[in-house]
This record gives sequence, C-alpha cells and structure tokens, in this order.
Amino acid sequence: MQMLDEDEFTVLFTKRIWELSSEKGWPFGKEPSEYARTVARAYWLSLHAEGWSPQECADEDASYWSEAPHCPS
Repeated sequence: MQMLDEDEFTVLFTKRIWELSSEKGWPFGKEPSEYARTVARAYWLSLHAEGWSPQECADEDASYWSEAPHCPS
C-alpha cells in the first residue's frame, strides 16, 4: 500500500469512521469527525506506517467502541 500523507490519511480515516458510526453509533458518544481528528494521527504514525490502510485503522478503532450511544435524532 502506498503511504499517504497525514492529511490524505485523515480524510479517508474520517470517512470510514462516519460509515462505521452509522452502523455502531457515535464513537464513545462523540461526533464522528471530531473523534476521528483526535485519533487519526496516532493511527497514521503507528499502524499506517506498518502498511495498514486508513479504512483498516478505522475498523480496528471501531472494534473498541462498546455500545456507543447512537447519534442524536
């Protein structure tokens, strides 16, 4: 996989976080874009550097969400 710069990674990571939040609820009760911005850099520096895609990183992150409240109506 091609290494993305941090901005490119964050855009794709955030998009996937939004997709996952529609299925699983908001991550830890936080708005998905705000949440993604707070954690994307850590994934970019660690797992993406090991060859993980932004989508794989987001999927990994979502595996830790537990019964997050759904987005407000």
